[in-house]
Amino acid sequence: MWRWHPRWRKIGGNDTMRLSILDTTLREGEQYSGAFFTLEQRLTIARLLDAIGVTFIEVPSPISSPGAQQTARALCEIGLRAHIVAHVRCVEADVQAALDLPVFGLDLFYGTSAELRAFSHGRRIDRVLAESVPLIQRVRDAGRYVRFSAEDAFRSDLVDLLTVFDAVVAAGVQRIGLPDTVGIATPRKVEQLVRLCVERYPQVGVEFHGHNDTGCALANTFAALEAGADCLDVTVMGIGERNGIASLSGLIA
Repeated sequence: MWRWHPRWRKIGGNDTMRLSILDTTLREGEQYSGAFFTLEQRLTIARLLDAIGVTFIEVPSPISSPGAQQTARALCEIGLRAHIVAHVRCVEADVQAALDLPVFGLDLFYGTSAELRAFSHGRRIDRVLAESVPLIQRVRDAGRYVRFSAEDAFRSDLVDLLTVFDAVVAAGVQRIGLPDTVGIATPRKVEQLVRLCVERYPQVGVEFHGHNDTGCALANTFAALEAGADCLDVTVMGIGERNGIASLSGLIA
């Protein structure tokens, strides 16, 4: 059977970087209009993704529904090589619900753009940090992997974005995420922001999540790879919220 082999490449001096693929079909993919998988279908999809060799399989926050909790637990019990990670808000109850399961780690997220801070959660940047940093430390103390993603990163003020990333990196995240949440980025913008973060935070990984609203998801994901991102988000056939995200098969090709 053909299997994806993580790509290694030089990033400076004698250091190398391993490329990870995060497949979020079971989380982002089910946000596609009309998409719904049974538990057995989710397990089948996960086994096939594992056979291909993806590094991470992302699932919804276990607190979102009994079905999400059941799926996360079942995936952790079928002996996959891929790591199961839960996509979780920076809310204490959400984090604890994920920690109560044997998931490999937590993908924390918080909106950092002015639009989301004004019309979604209503928090200032100092409040975002006050709520995020203790939860990151809590996940680290539990011995789990933790990534922090700045939701709507490409509409976020650069000073705000870097202020948040400085704090979460200091708190112990292993990876920071740059999602193009509303699909407005272009390859050049992705390249510039990813490279800035790779150079500013050499001690952690950088992840990219691109939406396809303008048809640029795959091009943007490839630009992130070329700029030094070490984790790329995909789904099967590119399904996902609105017009979807980068496709797994497209990225492999």
